[in-house]
Amino acid sequence: MILLVAVFVASCSDNPYENNDENGYTVSVKFDANGGAFTTNTTRITYSYDISKLKTNKNGKKEISLIAPEDEDNGKSGTFTASNPGYFLAGWYTERTPLTDENGKEIEGAYKYSGRWDFENGKLEIDPNKTHTSSESVITLYAGWIPEFAYEFYDVDSGEKVGDYKFNPVLTDSTLVVPTWDAETGTLTMGKFPKVTGKTLEKIYFDKAGENNVSDKVTHHGTYDLDNLTSENGIMKLYIDYKDGEWYKIYNLSQFLTNASTNGSYEIYADLDFNEVVWPSVFTSGTYTGKIIGNGHTISNVSIEQTDKSNIYFGMFGQLASRASIENLNITGAKLTIAGGSRFHDAGFGLLAGSIASEATLTGVTVTESKVVIDPADLGFLYDDYSLGLLCGVGYENTNIDVSGITCEALADKYEITIATVTVNGNEIKVTLESAY
Repeated sequence: MILLVAVFVASCSDNPYENNDENGYTVSVKFDANGGAFTTNTTRITYSYDISKLKTNKNGKKEISLIAPEDEDNGKSGTFTASNPGYFLAGWYTERTPLTDENGKEIEGAYKYSGRWDFENGKLEIDPNKTHTSSESVITLYAGWIPEFAYEFYDVDSGEKVGDYKFNPVLTDSTLVVPTWDAETGTLTMGKFPKVTGKTLEKIYFDKAGENNVSDKVTHHGTYDLDNLTSENGIMKLYIDYKDGEWYKIYNLSQFLTNASTNGSYEIYADLDFNEVVWPSVFTSGTYTGKIIGNGHTISNVSIEQTDKSNIYFGMFGQLASRASIENLNITGAKLTIAGGSRFHDAGFGLLAGSIASEATLTGVTVTESKVVIDPADLGFLYDDYSLGLLCGVGYENTNIDVSGITCEALADKYEITIATVTVNGNEIKVTLESAY
């Protein structure tokens, strides 16, 4: 078919059909954007065919299997896509009849359409015995437009519009499936629903009062008329209840590691063993602002090592911010090794966190069979006002966590230069460094 077709853009030349007839392209078909425009910035394109190369059917007619302008078979996909702001393409029509008012006067821009072309099955028949010239098209197909359909999404709490999804109801299924949790990734599959930074979709409602909720799917209630190209109820509003935090449902280590983020929130549904697996580094010196719901599960065998002298705070979490929350989580077999001091004043290091803010929430958290290890080989940069703790360097008074399950010890200096003496008082760890000579 490509060998039979020459595509002309109406605005390219004063005479786009020049030399067509002498080259055998004697049959032309026009596509009129009919109020819209093609991506070539023209309102009409023409396809010219060599009639001698067209297939002859049983009736002795030549046949053309028309290709829609937007079809990917037209060379580069999208080259001739027609668009009309505020409308969607309903199809291409062979007849466009002006509508008239009660006085019989034509209404400007108002038409009735018929003969919607079936590009899959339709065949255009040409009389091969008739004289054809490419400048006189044998048929014009008119783009038929219907006012756009859309879902608009609003936040239940604020009432603000948070997004929309516009679609062509003729070509696209109008049904939206409610977002579901992906068991493999632990993330919420949003589909066409909008994601709001820092929040997670919880429920969807048909009404802004949040009383009539969407259970599993919703079908757009708009209707359209393909003859008059009109639509009703083209805009459908849905109201979304978001909860704070970017939440993930965690069933395995891979999900936790993949989605590790200082502002991520996690609901844990399985024990997570970090034996021979590295605890996410984004947590160890970052400021955690999310939430963890442990559901009574256990995180075990986390091993972290403080070696960066630029860190002010370090632990499984560098800092737990005021809005951070951890509940019903067990930590066991964890190990923090402090092998490098900080060049900064007010440094804080601890197994769980370097610092815990006063408004952070820790409930039902236990730590057992864990330890803090002091390596004296490179602690020469610690100032007198550093804070080391079994659980945390700063903010232990903001917790009610029993630290009896955490021990502290000092390693022998492998260079035999420094002797470290460790004193533990409740959560507080004091390290005294002395020369071995």
